[in-house]
Amino acid sequence: MTDVVRKFFTTSMLMWKAPIVILNGFNNNLFPGSNQLSSHSLTILSGFLVISVNIEFKFIP
Repeated sequence: MTDVVRKFFTTSMLMWKAPIVILNGFNNNLFPGSNQLSSHSLTILSGFLVISVNIEFKFIP
């Protein structure tokens, strides 16, 4: 039971931190070429990255 709680806690923390790191990276131009994108393209790209990270966490055993 404690193993399940530990996995849940770890996954929950990662699901909160990963999207924040991705969005922060786009806001500070840490990704190469992100400063050349329009604001609409940047919003769509960052949204897809956040969604893909959350989908990936679904498949962590």
